Amino acid sequence: MAEKRDEYVEKIKNQLDEWNAAIDKLETQAGELTAEARQRYQERVAALRTKQLEILGKLKDLQAAGESAWDAIKASLEVARTEFKRAYEEAESETKELPGADE
Repeated sequence: MAEKRDEYVEKIKNQLDEWNAAIDKLETQAGELTAEARQRYQERVAALRTKQLEILGKLKDLQAAGESAWDAIKASLEVARTEFKRAYEEAESETKELPGADE
């Protein structure tokens, strides 16, 4: 079980690194938008950062959890990952529709 846990933790850490780079890219794209659109978009990016921190917190809980709590925390983390992915995809899609976005 410890090996599975270590593999899972490493997988989540790698995904968090990838998401951090993706959020950085969104922040760069926000700079190309009109002022009003940029503010709205930056709010989306801030929400993504908050979700990312939530996942990191759950990951730390997972690492500290005993056998009995591991499955429950992992399930909670999976829900947070799904929510993050959905929010990221919405933010990325919205960029293309905002004023000032390159076509």
